[in-house]
Amino acid sequence: MPFELPAGRVATTIHIGPYETLPEAYATLAEEAKALEEEINPSSPTWEEYLSGPETPPAQTQTVIY
Repeated sequence: MPFELPAGRVATTIHIGPYETLPEAYATLAEEAKALEEEINPSSPTWEEYLSGPETPPAQTQTVIY
């Protein structure tokens, strides 16, 4: 179901590795934003863009997180 995201700035990074380690990437992104004195609202929506197909080995899977 499509939805509209609110306007605003977005923190983003590319995670390389298995899906199971995505929470670590989100935590690192939040830490980096804080180091840059940017606030991430924990109630803001997050989303992912999958750059790798299912045939990609887990260690090489690329996911953009927003």
